[in-house]
Amino acid sequence: DDDDDDDDKELVLAVANSHHHMARVLWRQGKLSESKALYEKSLMIRLEQLGEDHYDVIDSYYKIAIVLDDQEQLLQALDLYEKVLSRWIATMGDEYAEVSAIYSNMANVKSRMGQLDGEMDYYQKALAIKKKTVGEFHSSVADTYNNMACVLDEQGNLEGAMDLYHKALELWKQILGEDHSNVADTYYNISIVLEKQGLLTEAASACGKALEVYRHVHGPDHVETMDAEREWLRLQDIEGEQRNFDSSQGTSSSSSSTGGGGSSGDDDSGDSINHGSMEIVGGGNAAAAAAATAGGDERDDEIDSRSANSQRSG
Repeated sequence: DDDDDDDDKELVLAVANSHHHMARVLWRQGKLSESKALYEKSLMIRLEQLGEDHYDVIDSYYKIAIVLDDQEQLLQALDLYEKVLSRWIATMGDEYAEVSAIYSNMANVKSRMGQLDGEMDYYQKALAIKKKTVGEFHSSVADTYNNMACVLDEQGNLEGAMDLYHKALELWKQILGEDHSNVADTYYNISIVLEKQGLLTEAASACGKALEVYRHVHGPDHVETMDAEREWLRLQDIEGEQRNFDSSQGTSSSSSSTGGGGSSGDDDSGDSINHGSMEIVGGGNAAAAAAATAGGDERDDEIDSRSANSQRSG
């Protein structure tokens, strides 16, 4: 009878949910192939019992897209993200954290594929949704400012990148305090743009601030601290050489005579740091998962971030 059918359906869905949760555990452990296989088993059951447009089915597709993303199967991941996005918007609307996360992940994938066209558009859509759903004073908004700044930096729009890095920096300071790795990362990014603009004194100052925070947060022997120290010393050396050259020529420069109009062709500065990782609402980068924000509900609604432009994660 109907009651028996309902009981059978609940039992079958309980199996699907068990597969889903075990897949997440495996994903957190970095066992991506095993995780994907269990997500797919869960998906098949949910599809049969619930239909294509149910939240749990869409969520299963999303988790599989995230695993594909982690496996660097970028074309497949992008196709599945697009499928998830269209179904989510059609069934539930677009003003949800999940939608902003998908837009960010799609931008992330396009960046890693070397397709900068459309990347900024995805980030702008993600940012607009975040401002509506969590407000402007939120860490995920700072993440997106940082990611957008990295894109503008890559495109050579240094003034635009600098503006967004400063927005990210001010948010990080207010939300996380001065002594946090994300604050250090953003100072480091700012130093890179300043060097590209030929502003060596300012670049060395920003890199020095990054170094000071890294020392407080990580200690002197951490890779990020040592990297920042090397960059700071390099900038100090270049600035000293420039000052000596200016003195010998009878000129002076507060920073560098290379001017502030962009990057030289053989720039030796490091890659910008993009703490924005794959954004996860119930999934995401396996390496980042262990450090994901605690306290999510049973839907696993953490939002994390992932490096979108082959830059060091923050």
